[in-house]
Amino acid sequence: HLTLLGEQGLLTALVWGVIALSTLVDPNFYQRVFAARSSTVARWGIVITTCIWITFDIFVVTGALYARAVLPDVSSNNAYLVYALNLLPSGIKGLLLAGICATILSTLDSYLFVAANSLAFDLGGHRHRRAHIISLLISAVVTLLLAQLFAGNIPKVWKLLGTYSAVGLLLPILCGYFGSSANKIKDRQFVAISISSMLATTVWKLSPTSHYLDGLYIGLTVSGLGIGIAYWVNSGGRSPTS
Repeated sequence: HLTLLGEQGLLTALVWGVIALSTLVDPNFYQRVFAARSSTVARWGIVITTCIWITFDIFVVTGALYARAVLPDVSSNNAYLVYALNLLPSGIKGLLLAGICATILSTLDSYLFVAANSLAFDLGGHRHRRAHIISLLISAVVTLLLAQLFAGNIPKVWKLLGTYSAVGLLLPILCGYFGSSANKIKDRQFVAISISSMLATTVWKLSPTSHYLDGLYIGLTVSGLGIGIAYWVNSGGRSPTS
């Protein structure tokens, strides 16, 4: 708890670092940016919320370390909450629980809304309300099924879904930002790279050698190779710098 990598190796720590970068391809991030009045508003919004995010994480990690020190026998899944309920007076305790419930409900509402909008409008091309409601119900059912499948193991959920998000979207989207218009990845190439990298990750995870290296590295390697091939094809067989 007080060392840089804890009980994890460097490769495992880097996996979580890459998963954290998948925020850059999170649909919720883009929905909020697109809703901004101007690029200046979006830029300052990102800066301010990043500062709030850092402060929030410092509070969470520090509180969890205190909980570990004071209640070493309590499960890490519940230690923070148990420590807070043992420490705080009755009024503040109720405020804490109300804040936690508000966070859960607002996050659920936001993610379901964005998921429904992505299915109905971005993928389906439908703008009417009925399509959005149907997409909302589909997203809610899938969410409930995933919750049952992972049995409340939040780190496992983040690792699996974050891995597929990173290998399927991170490199292609970032290269789309910085690539020149002459050799920018085409839509079909983007889809092919995303699908192939996620398939490679899945095959590796199911193989008996998966414990030697995390599947995220395999997916990123396939994604990088696919991007290199797409650049080479789009530039007519020349190197991007030629």
